[in-house]
Amino acid sequence: MEPFRNHLHGRRNQPIHSILYSVAQPLERGSNNYYSIIQGEARINIRKPVDYSAMFAALDTLMAENLPQIELYCEIGRLVSGRPEKGAAIAAAEYLCAAYPDISGFSPRNLRRMWEFYRTYETAPAILAESMTIGWTQNVAILETELTPQERAWCIKAAGQFSWSKLELQQKIADNTHLGNRSRLHRQNVLYCGKNQRYGVCRQ
Repeated sequence: MEPFRNHLHGRRNQPIHSILYSVAQPLERGSNNYYSIIQGEARINIRKPVDYSAMFAALDTLMAENLPQIELYCEIGRLVSGRPEKGAAIAAAEYLCAAYPDISGFSPRNLRRMWEFYRTYETAPAILAESMTIGWTQNVAILETELTPQERAWCIKAAGQFSWSKLELQQKIADNTHLGNRSRLHRQNVLYCGKNQRYGVCRQ
């Protein structure tokens, strides 16, 4: 055991980030692990704190406006999508849950849906305006299904016209109803063209 103790002599007080390791492959740069191995040396990733105060203030302003649910969710999605940080949605969710504990709907998963909602329709103002006419759960059902923009537009319009519940809408999508009736409903002007739609719901 004496040779082993000699080997450790002088290293017991050495910090972990300065101890060299022999590794076959270093971890990827930017890894989310607490410790990353770079060029055979273990170092501690020190992350700079992110200042979300501007986003939190903007969220408070939105909450004070008493917007309809869909418009509020769209605006929250716009704010989150404007942040470059990957953790912006989670930060917004945590803040809203803490600041407004009596209001539901601000889970991290739902905040990510708000982000996706805005990003999906931000370049299609007519579809976005139409999506404001149906419920959030119906919008989520459409978002979480692989559809073309035209198919999304049909589902949004049909869900509003026929007052489909989320389950009914999911069943119609599963049955490919949007494929069989799209051309017929288009001839009946059920599928809007958006030519005269005014985009004033979700702010740019």
